Amino acid sequence: MTLGTIIKNYRTTHSLSQRKFANLSGLTNGYISMLENGKNPKTNEPIIPTLSTLKQIAKAIGLSLNELLDLCDDIVVSIDTEEADEGINLYKKLDDIDKAEIKGTMKQMLKSTKYDKAGK
Repeated sequence: MTLGTIIKNYRTTHSLSQRKFANLSGLTNGYISMLENGKNPKTNEPIIPTLSTLKQIAKAIGLSLNELLDLCDDIVVSIDTEEADEGINLYKKLDDIDKAEIKGTMKQMLKSTKYDKAGK
């Protein structure tokens, strides 16, 4: 399911307008509309949310970020520099066993994506 479909289904099930969901999530009405449509109406380019945006949506829907990502098909996420630096710093603090576990999990996740299956 796409992120837009997840949002729209949640809104419909809970009788929420885009504006009410935007207020609930802390995002703008226009951005919720673009997420639901999957593209920017001015550029026709796909919308690529940040992890922060996905966290806000997950919280508004009542899911964890992982649960939301599990529902999404082939989602592309934009990671800003601060988020990447935070992840790297956390990774550096792990022991070798935990680092190996994370690497294994990431490899497994890549194997299950269309990106990896296409050989890219």
